[in-house]
Amino acid sequence: RGEEAIPAGAVVVCDEASAMPTRALDRLASLVSARAGRLLLVGDRAQLPAVDAAGAFAALADRLGSVELRENRRQRTELQRRVAERLAEGAAAEAIALLCEHGRLGSYSDARDARNALIASWARRHADEAATALILAHDRREVALLNAMARSALDGAGHLGATRITAAGREWATGDRLVCRRNDYRLDVRNGTRGTVVDVDADRHALSVRLDDGRDVRLPPGYLRHVEHGYALTGHTSQGATVDRTYLLATPERGGREWAYVAASRQRIDLEVFAVHHDQDRLRDALERAWSRSQAKSLAIDLAVPE
Repeated sequence: RGEEAIPAGAVVVCDEASAMPTRALDRLASLVSARAGRLLLVGDRAQLPAVDAAGAFAALADRLGSVELRENRRQRTELQRRVAERLAEGAAAEAIALLCEHGRLGSYSDARDARNALIASWARRHADEAATALILAHDRREVALLNAMARSALDGAGHLGATRITAAGREWATGDRLVCRRNDYRLDVRNGTRGTVVDVDADRHALSVRLDDGRDVRLPPGYLRHVEHGYALTGHTSQGATVDRTYLLATPERGGREWAYVAASRQRIDLEVFAVHHDQDRLRDALERAWSRSQAKSLAIDLAVPE
């Protein structure tokens, strides 16, 4: 929007700053400085970094210092607080032991069995309140499979409306969960905005949606190609989300310390992990190694070897 988007002397708060690419953060900082403003960066360096070159948030915190909030206000049970804290600290073995001790870690040798068990557990609690839960997986292929299974379970139980439209190969009905995948400032939705379809306009091929933040928006046909079913998400897409319960499909071959922390800390009340590994006797050890492997990014100047 240009410089005028930031008034002179403004205080700009950048949330989820740990997920912001370094080049974008540099542009923002330069623009705020040129407008004689002040930039406040808020984020969690233990979470997933940006897909692009990243590491600026942690590097600035190390160089300039930071204020740390230590009180956990999301998790409402002692078990969930302990699991989230152990993963944030990198103590994956302790977190996994807690999950096993309380029956929250299921072990499967076949991914199909794990998906079926996950959807069955999700559907028992959330068939009529899908917005209170979140299914997480490693990649978009698994997310697409889980979305289709979750939606089929809801439809079979009669929780989706009779009026349907199809857009970009996806069917939509009242009661469907969705996630927006592109910023649109005119519609006031962002990449990652989630909501529930409350009305289907078959004549105009549009959806009325109640967003999770309580706002109502209408998504026209031109935007629906940028909308996906939102029962299941990847770890990156889920950053910033808060739900009552999380259902996590995990494989030791995928993910790392930051992924595990994000995926296992979206919930207020409960977390169920459905882990897949060909060798059941070694699953816990394999999961511990994966969840201990950091994928954090650093600035190039911090990695350069001095001459």
